[in-house]
Amino acid sequence: MPEANLLKHCASTLRRRRKTVPMLCNYFVKAMEEEIRAAGLSDRGIAGIHMLHLWAITANVYKAAFWAIAHIVHRPELLAQIRAETATAIGTDGETVDLKYLTEDCPWLEAFFNEVLRINSAGALAREVMTPTLFSGKLLAKGTKLMIPYRQLHLDGQAWGPSARDFDPERFLKDKSLTCSPNFRRFGGGHTLCPGRFVAKKSVYTIVALLFSRYDVTLETSTANQKFPRIDDVTAGIGTMAPMPGEDVKLVIKPMKK
Repeated sequence: MPEANLLKHCASTLRRRRKTVPMLCNYFVKAMEEEIRAAGLSDRGIAGIHMLHLWAITANVYKAAFWAIAHIVHRPELLAQIRAETATAIGTDGETVDLKYLTEDCPWLEAFFNEVLRINSAGALAREVMTPTLFSGKLLAKGTKLMIPYRQLHLDGQAWGPSARDFDPERFLKDKSLTCSPNFRRFGGGHTLCPGRFVAKKSVYTIVALLFSRYDVTLETSTANQKFPRIDDVTAGIGTMAPMPGEDVKLVIKPMKK
């Protein structure tokens, strides 16, 4: 069965049979465990991989999608730019997406996603000092545990300029070297580089492309003074940050007129 037909069939099945969702989740967990166990991992190793998936799914992707949607609906120029750039990736059925096109031929979407992660990420790099090391006049003894917060790197004015705290996707288009900057850790780094980064990226791209190609999405105007949500920088987090409690984005979503 061609991929497009398979995706259409699966989407139709999910809409008709709500019980399919838990069935698929159950299959995913069982199938993954069987593959991991066949590779020789212990129960502890299997549990660690399960936790990695659960954390990634529940802590990062949906928050990144939230911030992406929030920025787009609050900025009409962003909406027009992203709709125009991603239109070619949407199939004629309005349901299939050319992920290769989205990830390779949409530089504006890429820059936008990078800026979403730069502004809203609060991960940290954890390392252990292996040998006594002198750093900025301070001696780090062997065995010392180091925590390097990414948020400070992402908002460093020396690296990002006076607009470091402003949301500006064009910075990544004007200076493409920023994606490789040591001050930009959108998915971590080293041996702890996020193994699910490609899935996360494609998931958010797909959500954004399909949502704004199929629907007319606007801010709910009856809510007085609906302002852009603030980042919850009070609650500790290890991934994409959440909005402040109660500061959701209320939308009006209508099917796009043909």
